[in-house]
Amino acid sequence: MEDENPACPVPYSILSGDHEIYKIWAFMGFRHKTLRWIDYYPPCELYRNDDGRVTPGRIRITFTEEVSSNEELVDYQIFSGAGPVNGFSGDFQLSGNTIQSGGRIVTTFIASIHGNVNEYESKLYSALIQMTHFDIVKNQLLLTCGKGEEEMLWVLAENSI
Repeated sequence: MEDENPACPVPYSILSGDHEIYKIWAFMGFRHKTLRWIDYYPPCELYRNDDGRVTPGRIRITFTEEVSSNEELVDYQIFSGAGPVNGFSGDFQLSGNTIQSGGRIVTTFIASIHGNVNEYESKLYSALIQMTHFDIVKNQLLLTCGKGEEEMLWVLAENSI
């Protein structure tokens, strides 16, 4: 098992349709924006069931139209989800295809016994804090993070995984 790839590709289907961001999205991985291949899949510990098969959809996010309760974040809405280990929530603001985080993620603060899972979760939350743009192509949500070379690939959770 030491030679085994510590990350798991997650199966999903690309389906046609027009979708808005206010849905439940399942995380597939990080990818290079220009090259378009996923280069950082979630750790296998997150997706293997007791039979050793990959079970997609464990990491999810829901963008809502609910107004943020943070008085300092005028015109922000709430997102929440299930991370690799912790539940999380935060605030976001949309303007066209620009998306901006409220600057922090609130989590349940539970640590995994697997160091790579904790590292992946930290990367996920850091990317959500740094999101700058989004694009929805068919049933895929692409969130650009930071300086724009990396994006997070999410797929519509309904009937895609």
